[in-house]
Amino acid sequence: MELGEFLGYWRNHFLVVCTNHRSLLNDPGFLDIIRSSSSLIIGSTFIMGLLWGIGGLTYGLGVRYLGVSLASSIILGLCSIFGAIIPSVYYYFNPKQGKDTISDSFIPHGAGLCGLDY
Repeated sequence: MELGEFLGYWRNHFLVVCTNHRSLLNDPGFLDIIRSSSSLIIGSTFIMGLLWGIGGLTYGLGVRYLGVSLASSIILGLCSIFGAIIPSVYYYFNPKQGKDTISDSFIPHGAGLCGLDY
């Protein structure tokens, strides 16, 4: 086993196993909390972790093949766009008092203005 393989194994072991052991030591009722959680909560937690991993993987590949500067610019641009649009679309379907939706906000106008080529 080479040093790189060992360090990769140890990092994964530390993140998965040691985190669970620390949770068990700090909270004696940890397993009861996990057992009493609904399958919807466990499933959504798994899906969010999977999406987090996919995001980390794609960011790492982007940095590897595009370079730090270009990949960071693209990723930050996408995060800005989706971070502005997704909440307003969500509140369009789930209205709350004081929250702007996609229909009554300036987000589409601002995105269109930024997209113009001067």
